Amino acid sequence: LPTASISYATPFCSSVATAQSVTLTGTGAYTGGVYSSTAGLTINPATGAITPSTSTAGTYTVTYTIAAGGGCAAVTA
Repeated sequence: LPTASISYATPFCSSVATAQSVTLTGTGAYTGGVYSSTAGLTINPATGAITPSTSTAGTYTVTYTIAAGGGCAAVTA
């Protein structure tokens, strides 16, 4: 079963206009997942990069979901 962990260098000022990358680590086949968050955060679902200047100020939880495959259930970080 793969494991995954994601993190950002936080906090970010809302004036930051460049996309801020995520750090993804894990074990097994943990790549190829999709990033998501609650409404208000501008996030690239493929890369996990967030853009603070086009997001609403606040605290968000980002989820990384690896689809089920190879006999393993879906994994969420």
